Amino acid sequence: MKKVILIVFIVLCISPGLVAQKKKISKNAPVSSALAKSENVTVEMINKNLTVIRANSGVKKDSVMLKIFAENSKPTAVKITPFTAKGKKLFLISWSENVVTTTKLKTEDAIIIFSEIVNFETKSKVLSNTQTTVNITEMHYLDSKQTVSETVQKVRREGSELVLNPDGDVSLKNKTRENKLTFNVDKNLFLAKK
Repeated sequence: MKKVILIVFIVLCISPGLVAQKKKISKNAPVSSALAKSENVTVEMINKNLTVIRANSGVKKDSVMLKIFAENSKPTAVKITPFTAKGKKLFLISWSENVVTTTKLKTEDAIIIFSEIVNFETKSKVLSNTQTTVNITEMHYLDSKQTVSETVQKVRREGSELVLNPDGDVSLKNKTRENKLTFNVDKNLFLAKK
């Protein structure tokens, strides 16, 4: 009887260890996550690199790396917009990042919108744009002893907003000016419209 109880006890102790073994994860395999998809084009994070990938017929894929991210930042609101400019199929990839900087007297909440236009025929970026909007909250003291204060809020804008026109041209707008760009097929980039 003692032997049977001892055997049952040993089996019960060993069996949870056999059942609960975890799968081993290879550390060399790239970690990938799709963030957006349009037609046969996806935007993925591959080992902290934001990459746009076009699946061709067969196994071959075309890819263009857009940005390398730091350990603690990630893109949000990723969007792919396919369009045609001067007979060439291009893709507008846009995403945003949020950066918060806090000190004792000031808080800056920056929203950065990145826009990249990609040509898969040449596997290159033909236009890059960055637009930043910073919401600033500051504490201003009204006396020298710093007993009375007021909170001041400001908005600072940097860069230009990228607007994609229906004809495939691009407009870069900010508060004071607007630049219109058109795609040059020979140079494979957007140039100022004449």
